[in-house]
Parts: sequence; C-alpha cells; structure tokens
Amino acid sequence: MNTRGLTELIVLSVRASLGILDGQMFTMMVMMALITTALAGPLLPRVRQHATADQSADAAQPTDELVASQADA
Repeated sequence: MNTRGLTELIVLSVRASLGILDGQMFTMMVMMALITTALAGPLLPRVRQHATADQSADAAQPTDELVASQADA
C-alpha cells in the first residue's frame, strides 16, 4: 500500500470515530481507497515508460540554442 492510501485510511478512521462519516459512507470510501491504491501499482510503470519515451524523443531532437551554436561554429 502506498502512503497516500494509508493516509486516506487513517483520515477515514478518524472521521468515522468522530461520527463525521456514517457506516455506509465509511465503507464506500475505504473501498475506493483500496481499489485506487491497488490500481495505481500496475498502471504507474506504464505511465513512467511513456513519459521516459517522450523525454527520450525530445532529447534526440536538437534545440534551437544547439542549432544556433553549431551554425556559429
């Protein structure tokens, strides 16, 4: 479990103990926290791979400053 999911569960527990959340809302929010936390793990590496590929493609293209400095030389 990541720290966001754990923090969310702690906040939900405190709110439930203070009576801010009823049992049904607490259950729905806990389920949402668990599902989104479980989905974040498998989906995050794909997002990082796409971001890394995009950064690699951007790095392969020369910037305007690099082109200008090479033209002056």
